[in-house]
Parts: sequence; structure tokens; C-alpha cells
Amino acid sequence: MINADLLLETLTFIDRNRTDWHQGFWRCCFAGHAAILAGGRWAIPDPDHTLARLLKPVPDDRRQDVLVYGAPDGWDGPPLHGVSVRTRAVRLIGLDELQARRLFDATNTLPRLYTIVSDLCEEAAA
Repeated sequence: MINADLLLETLTFIDRNRTDWHQGFWRCCFAGHAAILAGGRWAIPDPDHTLARLLKPVPDDRRQDVLVYGAPDGWDGPPLHGVSVRTRAVRLIGLDELQARRLFDATNTLPRLYTIVSDLCEEAAA
């Protein structure tokens, strides 16, 4: 089921904070903002790290969605457990794969996001 409230909250946040939005960067894209607005926390504070797209796991995450990273993955500390921001945002918003590809496309502009969110909200209301 599509979470229209989170869709609208995320779009409103992005529109009001345009300098914090970059659709081609997971921490700043629609998925990243949705996950953080829903209470997510980044697993790694450094936004430039290769694993910066990971969120700290929460009890609602499926076991198979929690990934473990170590030294071979570029992580020097103890094993790092994380969930990709895309996976979390898909679950929180209630998207299928086609909807997720459309909404999270790195080339989306703000006007395009308005159209996509409107379409998804209409689907949710149907």
C-alpha cells in the first residue's frame, strides 16, 4: 500500500530545501529524504564514503535486507550492518519495483517528481 503521506511530506521537504536535494546522490535524493524523514539514521556519518548509502537497521527491516560489510568492502572497523536507502524507502513508501525505478530515477527533475508523486497518490486513493 502506497504511503501518500510520506510521499507528500518528502516532496514538500525537497521543494522547501532545494539546495539539499540532488536526485543523483542517495543521501540527497527522494529515497534518502523519505528514509530520513521517516526516522532513519545513516550507518556512516561520512557522506563521501563508498558505503554512505546505508542506513542503520531497524526492527522492521527484513533480515535479508540487512547487509554486513567488512574490510574487503572498504570498511575498516568492526562489521558494519546496514540497509540500502533504496530498499528502506521502497518499503516505507510501499512501492513496487516499477514505481521505485520511476520515482528514484537519478535524472528526475523537481517538476517530474511532482508528476510522479501525484500519479502515485492517485494510485493510493484508488
